[in-house]
Amino acid sequence: MEVKEEDRKDLKKLPAWVKCMHCGGKPLEHDWLIEVVPHSTALAHQSCARKNGFIAGIDQVGGKI
Repeated sequence: MEVKEEDRKDLKKLPAWVKCMHCGGKPLEHDWLIEVVPHSTALAHQSCARKNGFIAGIDQVGGKI
């Protein structure tokens, strides 16, 4: 799915603490951050979460790999 240009430019406006808990990187245009723990600041890139056995959307509703 293509990300709109207006949404990509907003990535630069995020606070400094918004980063991946695994690699420490900022959200990327092609790899956004997801909540690992709901309603917290525990964020991870979708790819980093997958490498650690967490699938966004599935695990968040109680699914297993």
